Amino acid sequence: MKKEDWIDVTKHLPQDEADVLVYDHRQGIVIASYEDNYGWMSCEHGALDYVTHWMPLELPEVSWIW
Repeated sequence: MKKEDWIDVTKHLPQDEADVLVYDHRQGIVIASYEDNYGWMSCEHGALDYVTHWMPLELPEVSWIW
């Protein structure tokens, strides 16, 4: 996670309902999504009103061994 990886919310928003990492002045760094009708939402904290930056959330590849 580098400083230049963060995207300013005033310049660009993620795809609707895509999970991303966000920086919120009150909650810190959390996983959230942006919804056109509701704004920033987090499962842990509900509505986030102080999001300034976001970055794509890249999940690891998972291979299941049975």
